[in-house]
Amino acid sequence: MNCVFADKVEAYRDNELSPEQRAAFARHLGQCADCAREIEAFDALSQRLRATPRAAMPDDLVERIIERHQERGERGLRRITGWMSAAAAGVLVASLVGWPRESPGIAAGSVEKVKNWELVATNPSAPIAAEPQNELVQVAQWMADGLMSER
Repeated sequence: MNCVFADKVEAYRDNELSPEQRAAFARHLGQCADCAREIEAFDALSQRLRATPRAAMPDDLVERIIERHQERGERGLRRITGWMSAAAAGVLVASLVGWPRESPGIAAGSVEKVKNWELVATNPSAPIAAEPQNELVQVAQWMADGLMSER
């Protein structure tokens, strides 16, 4: 098609032209057989498409799509939980392997503090060694006093 208005045929057919451009193109259609044939061809194509029967969608299609979507989501969730479990097991094994087998030793005097703490925690009215109390003993004493006052 060798018309200057050839690029306006589709826009005219789709109502995309301004009112002024539409009126000018409509006048042009009366004089240009090529543009008129193009418009007729578009109209015929539109009518054929409207007349074509649509394919019927199976009744269970929506359910099948939803079911497959859920299966894929569950499969992904199982894969993620499997990897997370493996990672947690790896961290546990690594921490157990790196854990010291024996304590490096107890400093002199700390055995007495531990005994004092245990003594205060299990029997609040028991006498405590005369040495100054550390924080653990003080916390244990505070907890024991609180438990005694609740009785």
